[in-house]
Amino acid sequence: MIGDLATLTYLGIGSLVGLVSGLFGVGGGFLLVPLLNAVGMPMHVALGTTLLAVSLGGFTGAYRHFQEGNVHVSTAPAFGISAVLGAQVGGYLACQAPEHVLKLALGGACMAMAGRIVTDGRRSGGGEVRDSLPIASLAGFGVGAFSGFTGSGGGTLFVPVMTSFLNFPTMMAVGTSSAIVPISALAGAAQYWSKGYVDPWAAATIVAGMLVSSYIGAELSNRLGGRRVKRAFSVVLGAVGVKMLLSGLSAA
Repeated sequence: MIGDLATLTYLGIGSLVGLVSGLFGVGGGFLLVPLLNAVGMPMHVALGTTLLAVSLGGFTGAYRHFQEGNVHVSTAPAFGISAVLGAQVGGYLACQAPEHVLKLALGGACMAMAGRIVTDGRRSGGGEVRDSLPIASLAGFGVGAFSGFTGSGGGTLFVPVMTSFLNFPTMMAVGTSSAIVPISALAGAAQYWSKGYVDPWAAATIVAGMLVSSYIGAELSNRLGGRRVKRAFSVVLGAVGVKMLLSGLSAA
């Protein structure tokens, strides 16, 4: 009975996170980590399990964005390769860090990115896109390292980095991020797996919930358009940031 309840809980969490993942072009880790921690999973295990689930469950949303032409194919490989390297570094460091430090890091990043999105005066579309492989590589490594450390998958940072430094329209940033996040998350998950910080059954169940809902989220994202997606993303990100900061401070 307890096992059945846990399975239903993970399915529900996966469905919610998959919808958010496809809608905002993020791995969903920024939401999945605190949800798993809230239902009793230790923080390090929540991080590792999240990265594995984000990787396996993110491909349907990425495929939908690729179909819509939202992926910037010339810079995506540079982002992806460097993010994989960074995720390995971040995952290794996180395995050595106390739980409250991980919570504070994730919460602070969410709040900072929410503020950045709100104050960013750039358009959600139009303008000349910068096709810079050096910027993509540096940003990919930095975001990958942070995503490996916080279990966030990287989309929380990839989207604003792409819109701010490469002038990607919001929908292109969302789509390109969706293509990179699953690969980066898998690299980070490998580090947690090596330390025994992954619950494979929970990850598989979460993925089952994410598969259909991430595709639906990507479809909704295209219907809503860049401006609305950007505004909604900042609200969700800020709320999660506050929750994780308060939890980290109480545990310090």
